[in-house]
Amino acid sequence: MNKKNISVSFVGLSSTDVTNSAYLLQTDNFNILLDYGLYQDNDIKKDYLINRHDSKKIKPKKLNAVIISHCNIDHIGKLPYLYKQGCKCNIYMPKGSYKLMQVLLENSAKIMESDADKLKFHYKMNAKPLYNMEDVLTCLSYVKEVSYNCPILLNDSISFEFFKAGHIISSAQILVTIKDKQGMVKRLGYTGDIGSNNLHKYYRFDRENLPYCDVLIGESTYCGNTRNHSSKDIKNDLEKLKRLFEDTLNRDRGKILIPVFSLDRLQKVLSFLYENFADTLKQRIYVDTPLGHKISNVYDYAIWCNRLGYSDCNLWDKVYNWNKVTYIDDYKESMALQRIKEPMIILAGSGMMTQGRSVEWAKWLLPQEKNAVCFCGYSGENTLASEIKDKVPFVKIGKSKIKNKAKICVLNSFSSHACKSELIEYYKDLKFNKLYLVHGNIDSRREFVKILEDEFSKCDKTSKVYIPSYETIIHI
Repeated sequence: MNKKNISVSFVGLSSTDVTNSAYLLQTDNFNILLDYGLYQDNDIKKDYLINRHDSKKIKPKKLNAVIISHCNIDHIGKLPYLYKQGCKCNIYMPKGSYKLMQVLLENSAKIMESDADKLKFHYKMNAKPLYNMEDVLTCLSYVKEVSYNCPILLNDSISFEFFKAGHIISSAQILVTIKDKQGMVKRLGYTGDIGSNNLHKYYRFDRENLPYCDVLIGESTYCGNTRNHSSKDIKNDLEKLKRLFEDTLNRDRGKILIPVFSLDRLQKVLSFLYENFADTLKQRIYVDTPLGHKISNVYDYAIWCNRLGYSDCNLWDKVYNWNKVTYIDDYKESMALQRIKEPMIILAGSGMMTQGRSVEWAKWLLPQEKNAVCFCGYSGENTLASEIKDKVPFVKIGKSKIKNKAKICVLNSFSSHACKSELIEYYKDLKFNKLYLVHGNIDSRREFVKILEDEFSKCDKTSKVYIPSYETIIHI
């Protein structure tokens, strides 16, 4: 096996965007897919057309292994489609992933069915779901859970190992090692999404450094963001919430909407509220996200599988059974709750308010100054969340023009991604020959390359940094 026979193809749009992660590692007789996520731009037609398109380099029936970094849908969302097309290889995932993946993929299949109906009605397209529940079940039957720091031999010359990523629960970095008959070794590293070691540690491990890699595929999600994470953020956020609760719930008798992601963010926020307000909070907390409820139902499985320790397991049990929390599944119940005139806290999906019940709640809450919207971290550009944060006088929700008068609060300690300075320090610490930046805004990445090259030069690090294009092929 020589250098030219080991290649990596960037077969997902994460090469140029922050979604649709997928990377194909090929040797002369073995094909490994690293992640296989959905493209998500919140444009139903665009998403459908892009997700139906596959890189011609991916041959589902010829794949020998699929290795997944974590359960976010932009990293796992297209897996059932592979098995619909005849893939029969194992899917290797970090310990504790299976039940989370099951909930997320079943939900994705339902959304695809609903979206196909919308495309038929609004765009007169002959749209069919990318996959169905049967495809999800087929996909799940191939899942193998693997512990961190436990090398797995895929064949006589190829092995891989999971390293802690610190992003969300059961998230991992991946190291693939390839050894030829002459004993020459090549290593491919893939960070997946990596988290901050300075912020909340609920239900996850600290990120650990990958060993030496010939080639590293590294995330750059926040490489353009100038705000740095600090342990002080946690204390500051607690003070913000104390003031917000006093002003909105107790003084103004209003409602507080906290838009959340169903996986990780919901569970972190609930845990933070329990730890700091369990004895003082008088009002009820409503979790208005059916997907978040389902994930919370199986969250203890992921905690126990990762052996996070009795304290984490005990904490989540208390949080999940907190008598101040009510889970809302039925849509009619959610609509009725919006009309109740009493102070309350609502945790509703989705985090950036691109869809989900947080959008419906915004219609009711934004026009009144007594209410508040509390954001937990970054909001993507041109989203409803970013418009509300920018305090524009009116926002458009569906066909309605809504006054944006509610109080705004932004918490900074709940990010699940490493910030810019943490990315710089991490890539300075790691040993590799070449770094390919993915999963980030393309313009921000161009500037980040210059920053990293300058930082590497200061510490006499000779590693090179590149930005791949879609379907770029590199050799290890």
